[in-house]
Amino acid sequence: MPKFLQPHAELLGVMNAREDAEDVENAHEGDDAVEDTPESHSSESDADARERRRALAEEHKTAGNAAFRAGRVAEAVESYSRACAFNRGDAFSRSNRSAAYAAMERWEDAVVDAVEAGRLKPGWAKAAMREATALGGAGRLTEAVEAWRRAVEMETEESVVVKYRKCLAEAEEAESRSLKEGKFSLYPAGKKARAADDDAGEMKKKKKTFAGALSFAEDE
Repeated sequence: MPKFLQPHAELLGVMNAREDAEDVENAHEGDDAVEDTPESHSSESDADARERRRALAEEHKTAGNAAFRAGRVAEAVESYSRACAFNRGDAFSRSNRSAAYAAMERWEDAVVDAVEAGRLKPGWAKAAMREATALGGAGRLTEAVEAWRRAVEMETEESVVVKYRKCLAEAEEAESRSLKEGKFSLYPAGKKARAADDDAGEMKKKKKTFAGALSFAEDE
């Protein structure tokens, strides 16, 4: 994780259990995308099948949350992937998998999931935060700054806005320092960031004990 983000590891994982419990109540906002085709409304049995897929998606997501809490991040990714397969419209599982990928320093994968979570749930500040975190980890600092700005604009809880603004300021400082030192590169999706000095605001490829800093990854 970039040096400037390390003090915010807990924030960048998930805020706290209370917030996640609140998200559970809104977890079905995107469920109409669960294999929802015109044919799926043609009979009661199709409706039952859709409901079973929702239940299976929820089951795998819950398993992923438990695995992430226990530090079994690769297992969490697998569970979130199953949840996404059963419910393609579930922004929460996408966001959770983004956090898990970030814990594994699979930054570009984390970016893809964060962007998709934001597409599925427009205006969701947490998706923008996930994207900003992943972009920063990938060394894509200019894009990370823009994502942090969106997160600040979208967030409505003032205490969280304060934290996001601090992350934004630190990201802007890291980007400026990197540009001045000529070490800045903009990495396209799918490309790995080159190894760089953390003090220049770039991500080292060396693995860090990151998963333990994120106590859990559930969004709902």
